[in-house]
Amino acid sequence: MKKYYVLFAILLITLASFAQPKNDDCTGAEVITVTNVASTVNFDIVTAALTNQTICATTTNFADVWYQFTMPFNGNVYVDGFTGWNNFALYDACGGNQIMCINNSGLLQNLTANTVYTLRVYRTSTYATNPNNQLFSIQAFQEVTNDDCNTAQTIAVTTNSTTVNFEIAGAHINYEAGCGSSTPKNYSDIWYDFTMPVDGNIYISGGLATNNFALYDMCNGTQMGCFIQSGLFTNLTSGSTYKLRVFRTSTNTASNLFKSFTIQAFQEVTNDNCENAQPIAVTTNSTTIDFEIAGANINNEVGCGSSTAQNYADIWYDFTMPVNGNLHIDGGLGVNNFALYDTCNSTQIDCFIQFGLFSNLTSGNNYKLRVFRTSGNAANTLFKSFTIQAFEHPANDACSNAGPISVSTTELMVNFEIRGASIANQLGCEGNSNQDYADIWYNFTMPEDGAITIDGFFSGNYFALYDACDGIEIACFNDTSRISNLASGSNFKLRLFRTLENLTEIGINSFSIILESELGVSDESQNVVKLYPNPATETVHVSSVFPLDKIEMFDILGQQIITVYNTNLVNVGKLKAGVYFIKIHTPNGSVPKKMIKK
Repeated sequence: MKKYYVLFAILLITLASFAQPKNDDCTGAEVITVTNVASTVNFDIVTAALTNQTICATTTNFADVWYQFTMPFNGNVYVDGFTGWNNFALYDACGGNQIMCINNSGLLQNLTANTVYTLRVYRTSTYATNPNNQLFSIQAFQEVTNDDCNTAQTIAVTTNSTTVNFEIAGAHINYEAGCGSSTPKNYSDIWYDFTMPVDGNIYISGGLATNNFALYDMCNGTQMGCFIQSGLFTNLTSGSTYKLRVFRTSTNTASNLFKSFTIQAFQEVTNDNCENAQPIAVTTNSTTIDFEIAGANINNEVGCGSSTAQNYADIWYDFTMPVNGNLHIDGGLGVNNFALYDTCNSTQIDCFIQFGLFSNLTSGNNYKLRVFRTSGNAANTLFKSFTIQAFEHPANDACSNAGPISVSTTELMVNFEIRGASIANQLGCEGNSNQDYADIWYNFTMPEDGAITIDGFFSGNYFALYDACDGIEIACFNDTSRISNLASGSNFKLRLFRTLENLTEIGINSFSIILESELGVSDESQNVVKLYPNPATETVHVSSVFPLDKIEMFDILGQQIITVYNTNLVNVGKLKAGVYFIKIHTPNGSVPKKMIKK
């Protein structure tokens, strides 16, 4: 008998464990409170009855649970089921009208304050018994007052950036066009109006691609522009009132991200075309020009050379070249583009992005400079300035005008300025292909038989040694090299050249040259005279097969800054970071080295 009681108890427990939830039927719907704050509702659908029924025009085996809530105000309710397993249907009563269906997440729209609604949560048989994600969040959004153009909210637009916060989740969802002739979709929108404070442009940044913006001259008027996330509305008139539509797809309406936008007016610029170019003074010193381009007209036109036309904003400057030579411009960022012309409506001389050289310009000539950006970058607040500097054509720009230098056993530091040199498509080192180079020339006479070591301190500095102008190339290299077997009394031509890419490098505009007797330190011995560590932070050690008489250190300008005797240790801890030159003296000769201080 006791055995039967035990079995009966187990049966009761089992039946209780698999009992259907109380809200498995609409009449037993669980009452939940819905407010303007998101709340989470946990449910048990695993034990709900699985029946063949039609829900939201689909007939199959479904399990469902039911809830009931009172709408706190007129507006929408956002439901998020966190997974596509969870589906939702809204009714006005048990057995009543089906108002709307949602899979996963969405808005239940146009609900009325103080009205009781019935919410059905359901799953197909495939997921009905899956215990995961048995929850949803629910939140009410009050209807917005600026839901259509006629009730647009007035905002103040100035030449300073203003942030406008908005709530769009309570707006009506309508099947309508987005931008221009785009295919209609379900959109929610809110409206603003403003009076333009100046002639010019309006820049709006929505922060995220969920936010779209369209501008109209009036309600039911002409769309003047439309974009996603951020952009410019151009050519607006001071004192005119405009209607701004902010809209999202229904899917993104309740997104909590970037429920704000910034808006700013930019006054039209006075130098918006070449004929009204703003004069600037260009000298051989670097000058910074600040500019505002966000108020410029946007035109579909060509950028650099034969590039494909696109929407650009541009402003214009003119200047008189103070010297024969080159003009260097640095725009700081790749959004800034520059083109040079000799007159308005003339052939483009050259064009580049961010920074570069306009070469072979003539002293006293007037030039037109176009600064331009794509429409997407016109209002970018970064690098609204550029530097401009003229570089005079160097006297030693050709081999026939090579500058004389004296080569001796004392290291010579030669400072140079190459940025004004002519740029030509020519050969670098023999055996290589032609490319755009600038070069300057030096000549020297060997005082004795021996070798020279040249250190350019920079891989962008190239050197070629010739026996005469248009003569035989003896050596060609970049950065540093030793050239041996040079005869006493012979005259040599030294070409220093750079690619166009490295021409404007301003960090290292010097090189060193030193004579070494062939009876002095051999190439093999130089390899066993070493510096370590290199780069260095505190001290530099010299390792040598020869006794060390003296170690001298020079800065990049050739100034001697440290001398030590009879030691292999140099303290560099107090030096600034940069490149330094060390001359190591031994009984067999001297060895030049380069050291980098970190």
